[in-house]
Amino acid sequence: MNVAMIDRIVNAVLYEGYILYPYRRSIKNHRRWTFGGIYPRDYCLADDPSERWSIQIECLIRGDENTQLEIETRFLHLVERRIARAAGQRQRADTRDGPEPEAVWEFLDALEINGIVHHPWQEAVERRVQADTVSLAAIMNQPRHFEFRFPAQRKVELLTAA
Repeated sequence: MNVAMIDRIVNAVLYEGYILYPYRRSIKNHRRWTFGGIYPRDYCLADDPSERWSIQIECLIRGDENTQLEIETRFLHLVERRIARAAGQRQRADTRDGPEPEAVWEFLDALEINGIVHHPWQEAVERRVQADTVSLAAIMNQPRHFEFRFPAQRKVELLTAA
């Protein structure tokens, strides 16, 4: 198996829609998209039932009952980068200490610091999830259902007037 070749194909599929948005004039690039995009279940059920929260993968495999399958899921996990200031603070950041960790945040459309305007954006983190290795005989006798999740995270990076 040529892992380097597989990685090149996977990367082409992963980054096709992500990289082109919004830099090309094609109609398909007016909205960020990726092949097989899914959303959190609660979002789909409550806010947008037209979106998918699960995906099913079917593959053709050549081998015998002793063939071992190594299953890895790779995907882009969208991260929202928002601009905020601690409620009650001035628009201009002028300290490296920053607000208290439990500050109440006021989210902004933009923030100007020393003539540089900062805007919110989205970026992606590449994720890999490795499932257990399983024999072809075992998976034929009992199909697998593989769930995974990532805990919510919040990271604060201070914009300073350096």
